[in-house]
Amino acid sequence: MDKLKSLVEKQLKIYFDEYESSASYSKTIWEAMRYTTLIGGKRLRAIMTLEFNKAFKGDINSALPVAC
Repeated sequence: MDKLKSLVEKQLKIYFDEYESSASYSKTIWEAMRYTTLIGGKRLRAIMTLEFNKAFKGDINSALPVAC
């Protein structure tokens, strides 16, 4: 479970880094969105999505965008 949590957190950081430069939000709003999303916890839904994917022999790389 810790491995999946780390994977989800890494992917979320990548998403934020990619979209931050192209976002039309102010820097303050962007920082607030980043903070609330990347704060600890709140990973159960993403982990469950990846676990269901694994149970049905799915590709984790295909499921990761949906999980995040």
